[in-house]
Parts: sequence; C-alpha cells; structure tokens
Amino acid sequence: MKLKSIPIYGSLYPEPPYIYHGTRLILVLFQVDKNKLVDVIPEGLKLPSGKNTTVMAFFADYVKSSIGQYYEAATLIDVKCESKTLGKVRGFYCNSMFVDSDTAMAAGREIWGFPKKLAKIQLIEKGNQVIGTLERRNIEIMKMTLDLENDIAELPMPDIPIITFRQFFAPGGGDYSLKQFQKIPMELEPDKIKSGNLKLEFKHSEEDPLSVFESGSESVVTAVYIKLKRGVLPWGKLL
Repeated sequence: MKLKSIPIYGSLYPEPPYIYHGTRLILVLFQVDKNKLVDVIPEGLKLPSGKNTTVMAFFADYVKSSIGQYYEAATLIDVKCESKTLGKVRGFYCNSMFVDSDTAMAAGREIWGFPKKLAKIQLIEKGNQVIGTLERRNIEIMKMTLDLENDIAELPMPDIPIITFRQFFAPGGGDYSLKQFQKIPMELEPDKIKSGNLKLEFKHSEEDPLSVFESGSESVVTAVYIKLKRGVLPWGKLL
C-alpha cells in the first residue's frame, strides 16, 4: 500500500526511503564536558562513561533529493541505551536540527522525530575555505569556518546510527499520545573528502540553546568537507 502524508489530497512529502545525490557538507566531531549535557538528552538515553562526550555537528547542502534541494544544520550527541527489541545500542542522538524547507521539516519531525526548526542556513565555498552559517530569529547561533588542507580516503566518524526521540501531544492535553526512540542507519557514499583546520563558533539563544556546546570550540577532534555520490535516509527502527 502506498502511504500518503497529510493532506491526503496534495500530500506534503512522500514515504521513505529518501535518496540524495551530490550532497555537500561540513562535518565536525568535538568533545564537551558530559556534565553540561545531562539535561540535553531525554530520559531513556545515557551518556557514555568518561569525563567528556563526543558531539557531532554538521552543515549540509542537499543538492538533489527525493524532497528537493534544501539546507540543513544539526548537532548530535554520542549516547547509549538499552532497547527491548535491539538490545544495547550506541548512537548519535539528534538534539537539534534546522532546515530551510517546510517539506523537510514536516517529514523529518513526523516520520523520524528529528527536532527540525526552520532557519536561514548557508554553506559557501570560497577558494580553499568553506563557511557554514546558521541563523534563526536574527541570531547566528552556529558558524563553521573550515580551511581545507588534505584529501583523505575514508569518513573519520564512528559507524553508528542516528537516534531520534519522537513524541506528540495527546488530544485534550495532559499527556503524550506517542513517545518513542528510533534508530536510523544512514547510508553515505562519499565522492571526495578533505580534512582541514576548523573554527567553530556558537552564540547564545534562549530559544535555540546551542551555546551549551560552546566549550567544544576548543576541543575539535576532526573536521572534514565531504561531497557525496549518494546518500540514503531509510525508515527508522523502533528501540
């Protein structure tokens, strides 16, 4: 049966999987004191042992996809959990995500539980430099400036899935009609990867508190600029 999103006459988005071609993205891994992240993750997830926790952030230009061209920026936190169906799971919990497309926002929130908000996002190439900026409500809440240096052969990131938390208010209020975690195994096929020296900046915003990661600006582990041949966003699996 072919599924339809609402409105059922003139649906906003198709069902997954979504296929991506020619994607450009800056991706960075950095370390943050785990004590600063305790309130950022939902109940049911745990931070790994150790003083610091790995955080991943990225800017992406989805040049061609199943839902059109759009820009995206996100932050994700290394977590672990115990699943009734899948056992012990390690993944990157997506605590924030921003897009400039209503289709991408609605599909991401409703299907997978990605916490997407609309924002102004840019990913600009200037010679040997790539700059990503994220602005919401007149505040530039995240910026990356990557000076490109070396070609590398493989993605320098853990091969672990994305974890999302999907919830909806119940009619009448007072409770939730749905609360669930999903595991999403992204498929990425790189074309070119360049590493480099990254400047990572966050600005305070009450509504979009990415400045909780500000200390990570001084502890970048790796930063790369990637051009993908192909990417796949499949259905998620319940945890």
